[in-house]
Amino acid sequence: MTANGVVRVDHHQFILGSAETDTLATTTEGSLIDLGPGFVTVRTGIAYGPALLSVELHGQSPAPSASDWEVVEEGSITVDEPIHVLTLDGEVVSPFDETLRHVDADTYRVRVSARGRDLKWDMDVSEPVESYSMDLWRAPFGKFEQIKKQDQAWSEGAESDDTSPAAEDTPSLGDLVDSGVSGIRGTPRLDVSLDPQLWDGRPPTGALLDTVSELAESKANRQTIKQLMWLSFLNRDALEVVVGSDARQKDEIARWAVERAYQEAGLLEFEWARKGIEALLAHQPLPDPFDGKSGERDVIAGDPDFSRTRVHAISILYPASQPYERWNIASYTIYQATSGSPHAVFNTLWNAVMTAGQEGYQELLEDLVGRFS
Repeated sequence: MTANGVVRVDHHQFILGSAETDTLATTTEGSLIDLGPGFVTVRTGIAYGPALLSVELHGQSPAPSASDWEVVEEGSITVDEPIHVLTLDGEVVSPFDETLRHVDADTYRVRVSARGRDLKWDMDVSEPVESYSMDLWRAPFGKFEQIKKQDQAWSEGAESDDTSPAAEDTPSLGDLVDSGVSGIRGTPRLDVSLDPQLWDGRPPTGALLDTVSELAESKANRQTIKQLMWLSFLNRDALEVVVGSDARQKDEIARWAVERAYQEAGLLEFEWARKGIEALLAHQPLPDPFDGKSGERDVIAGDPDFSRTRVHAISILYPASQPYERWNIASYTIYQATSGSPHAVFNTLWNAVMTAGQEGYQELLEDLVGRFS
């Protein structure tokens, strides 16, 4: 019993679980999947965009097909209520429900396979470049297994305090940051390196160290730690302003970042977008089409008059990347700013920085310092 379709990736992930799944309750973490009570979070190479997915329910353990994939992992979940393929914002991806409606309450093994995660790492794509397969079958609860690992996405670094590259290697800043958030232990309580080279020559102290420590204690926040490292390189003063702000000012910074992202992307030329931003800044309910899922993205994508301006990736982070469309990234910021997460400001600000790109990130961060310091 198989279903094939496309799933929308958001923040490097999509989910198999119930509508009420708490995906922060991770108990097991792999390179491809994170597992928790009744859910599987799939880690993708792309940050945003569509990915191909196949979901198959088996009567018994299927024969391994690792030769077709670059990474394969499996683990166990206990299902207590109907499960679905979900986007990060909880939207049900309906093509897969025809298969998943046959998943009754019980314990299942879930084998997830993937390929293509290295092709467009951390980028926003408009066409699928990654493929995933999910196989489910009833089985007693068992341990997590990594069956195959040939890609570099979400790879763990060596457990060592030596983060310096080999003499013959010339990694980008992105490579160094990846190594710093993937298992190099900087202190007894952090699985994050505090090596100064990963933080623009100045290791985290004070409020920034407190923030990194809090994020590190929940491994679901590794992407946010990476964003803090990058922001430290781009403008440490701006990062210190944000982490040193109280909850009220963090919320204001997040809302300001949304407005700035919409401005950078050219979206404020539309009345519906201006009204949405005005409501956001006034802390009022958001009007249509801001439904908390993809309403505004649907409007933008379907508007033939919208000029889809492109921007170059920040060269110090992505030296070989191609230009990308600003609106694709900007359109996620309202959802991020209003998510209720205590760390929403970092995700929102990062998307605003990415929307500004190489051409505008310095001015954006300097403006943040001038306004909120």
